Amino acid sequence: MALEDVIEDIERQANVTAQAILKEAGEEAERTVSKARKESEKQVFQFEEETERMLAEKKNAELLAAKIEQKRMLLATRKMAAEKIFNEIKDSLSKFGEKERESIVKILVERARQELQDAKYIYSNKADKKFAEKSGLVFADAINCIGGIIVENSDKTVRINLTFDRLFENFKGDINVAIAKNFE
Repeated sequence: MALEDVIEDIERQANVTAQAILKEAGEEAERTVSKARKESEKQVFQFEEETERMLAEKKNAELLAAKIEQKRMLLATRKMAAEKIFNEIKDSLSKFGEKERESIVKILVERARQELQDAKYIYSNKADKKFAEKSGLVFADAINCIGGIIVENSDKTVRINLTFDRLFENFKGDINVAIAKNFE
């Protein structure tokens, strides 16, 4: 075999080997690119899912915050309306006529006597003094209140406050509790 034939045979084998290496390298590159593409698509998918989850959480948090703010505003509005009504009631209490005041004092004295068996002293505002003095209890002093009475036992250790102011504050507290419970 001639040298040229040997060189041609080596070149042919070199070309076949180079082609096989290039083919293998191309296939390996394609597998690497395909793997990278799949990994990239997986990461994009995970990123999109995470973004959607975060957006949903943010939307839910904003919705919850809006609902809380709405409840807070509604509670404030109801409290303002209740306060206006309370002020109107308080104003109307101070405008009762003499007959109404006398009747109320009698009822409150009866209630005080039921609660405090040894009731002895009575306090009222100046306008109700004459009615308090008719109660059979000792008029102790005039007090600053819209109306109603305070009754004490004989040694002044137990006191029952039945003034309009106290009764109204108790009523107001009950109403405020009821309003607040509607928002739990």
